[in-house]
Amino acid sequence: PAQENRKERVQLNDLSKIVRVSDPQISPDGKSVIILVSRPNYEENRFESEFAVVDAASGAQRKIAVEQRGIGHARWSPDGSRIAFLALAGSGQNVRRHIFIIPAAGGEARQITGNLPTSVQQFSWRPDGREIAFSASEVPEKKTGE
Repeated sequence: PAQENRKERVQLNDLSKIVRVSDPQISPDGKSVIILVSRPNYEENRFESEFAVVDAASGAQRKIAVEQRGIGHARWSPDGSRIAFLALAGSGQNVRRHIFIIPAAGGEARQITGNLPTSVQQFSWRPDGREIAFSASEVPEKKTGE
């Protein structure tokens, strides 16, 4: 009888089933929410992330497939037709966080920031949706001598 009342404890392999949901952003029309869904990948010692758009009325989800790694910070365009997000791009020592845009209905994401000396830290859509302002650290001037 005492063992029947004992609750199961979380085991180490249960952690692989944990899904993190973060950074919900409501669409301009209020009908959808985009979220970042992250799952652990223990073989590569990292989290694999994807975006999901959730219908606010029904709760139905659809994934937005992006091939970029290190995705996050999804933001709707003012008209709700596009989603901008940050992701890693480049190789070797030139890996930086850049801004990408993808149609809200899905499709190919395209990088809109060029060759930057540092990563994009944050960004914001212009109210008319025609441009994006962003911030990135400046590279300090290299000094020579003593």
